[in-house]
Amino acid sequence: MVNESSRFPVQITFHGAEAREGVEAAARAHAEHLGRFHPRIHGCRVVIGKAEGATRTDRFQVQLRVEIPGNDVIVARQVSRPEHEDPLVALSDAFRAAERQLDDLVSQRRGR
Repeated sequence: MVNESSRFPVQITFHGAEAREGVEAAARAHAEHLGRFHPRIHGCRVVIGKAEGATRTDRFQVQLRVEIPGNDVIVARQVSRPEHEDPLVALSDAFRAAERQLDDLVSQRRGR
């Protein structure tokens, strides 16, 4: 699904998990927050799915690709915490990681 209200496209895909409207809305809100944080974002891809492995079948993982000029920020963690049984928690953790990476990238470009 592409977000028409932001300045850049937000593609949300569910992989091995049922699509949930509330999770899609939360992903869009997180992406819009990143857009305010880093105004040169060209796009954001979000993949929400069930974590792999026999002991993690009830947990979610989120993969992000935030497209910016010169670099893409990628968050793709296979390790999921017990709290990731809630897809909103997994989503929030992934976007926080992306925000930290964007912050580091901006600091590097400014020479800090």
